[in-house]
Amino acid sequence: MVAATSRLARTPLVRLLAVGGVSTGLYLALAFVGEARLGLPAAGASIGAYAVTASFSYLAHRGFTFRSTRPHREAAWRFSVLTAAGWGAALAIPIVLTDVVGAPPSASFLAVAIAIPAANALALSRLVFARALTTPHTR
Repeated sequence: MVAATSRLARTPLVRLLAVGGVSTGLYLALAFVGEARLGLPAAGASIGAYAVTASFSYLAHRGFTFRSTRPHREAAWRFSVLTAAGWGAALAIPIVLTDVVGAPPSASFLAVAIAIPAANALALSRLVFARALTTPHTR
């Protein structure tokens, strides 16, 4: 049991969940502060928070989650494309949910916090850093 737990802790999937959790928590905190304290519209608070967390996410996923040796010149542009798609979703989701549907901003922030990390997990492992999520690493 201990060996299985130790092996699991070395997998990128566990590290992905840890980094993703921190990134998502940071996004949520910044989005809520932007909307509630700074008076930004939900879409503005969402994309601002998403932009701030992108650098942390890239560096943490590259260095910690995947321990990638892919050069920055390859990984960074791929991550940028993925981030741009996520940024578009972080803008569109609050517009649709708050402006069209009439949901509260908090619902749109939670939708972004669930939808984007789920899509990013697969894209990061297969397109950006190209390493399977369940392969243990000895490093």
